[in-house]
Amino acid sequence: MIKCQFCEKEFSNKSNLKIHQNSAKYCLDLQGKHVEEFKCEFCLKISTTQRNLNEHILTCKKKIKIESENMVEKMKKSVDRLERKTEKLREEYEKKLEKLREEYEEKLEKQKREYERKLEKYEEKYEQRIDRHESNMIAMKPNNHTNNHIVNHTNNTLNFNDKELLNNVISSNVNKDIIERGQEGFASVLYQKYLKDGSGKLLYNITDASRQNFEYIDEKGELKTDLGAKKLTEAVSQSNLTRVVSGIAKDINDIFENKEKFEKVSQLTEFDKDNSKFRKEIVRLTKSKT
Repeated sequence: MIKCQFCEKEFSNKSNLKIHQNSAKYCLDLQGKHVEEFKCEFCLKISTTQRNLNEHILTCKKKIKIESENMVEKMKKSVDRLERKTEKLREEYEKKLEKLREEYEEKLEKQKREYERKLEKYEEKYEQRIDRHESNMIAMKPNNHTNNHIVNHTNNTLNFNDKELLNNVISSNVNKDIIERGQEGFASVLYQKYLKDGSGKLLYNITDASRQNFEYIDEKGELKTDLGAKKLTEAVSQSNLTRVVSGIAKDINDIFENKEKFEKVSQLTEFDKDNSKFRKEIVRLTKSKT
């Protein structure tokens, strides 16, 4: 055994003795050497070497506690930021939602005023244009011979120039339920009440569904073609359809609140601008009979 000459502590070899004399604080004090202190910044424990300090810091309880508290505080701040951001997003969403609601109500009100102007315009227009024969049929209630009847075309022919006949079909069969179905509903009326004879035979036959082409026998007994259903739609555009629909629409209380119902009725009052749904339904109905 080798004894330290300063503190008389014994060691098994010179290597351990040397380490002791260079690191043991009490021995260094006896040697009169200045001891550099390595202090833990968390618990203030003093180590004689940086290595010892590093090892201590790895398990320092106060350090672990402080770091845990810091992490918890950081998480709380993060949660607070997220809550503030969420609240801000919610407020922004509510503002946008309110703006959209106001815009929709404004648009709906604008459509309502526009539709009211159109109704007035159509009524005035057709009151000026309607002739004496139409006035006699529409102003008075239909009699038992004309109410909801199927048109008996002469010799199984179609005459699109006979406005009185088409007007009679429209005024006798178009009602609230029909106009609330839009152009599809009106197409079913013409299909059943105008494009068939008294026995139910179809007089308007489809020849090309993709192009909406039809053929029929005219009042002169000649076979005619109607490309794109143009002759039929022109006859309807010149009929009393808009006037009849406008008169019925006035009695529909929720027409301006019910968007779908409003659009369906508009399909008929603006038939001359867009009758695509009408033509498509006529194709479907006539095609089902081929």
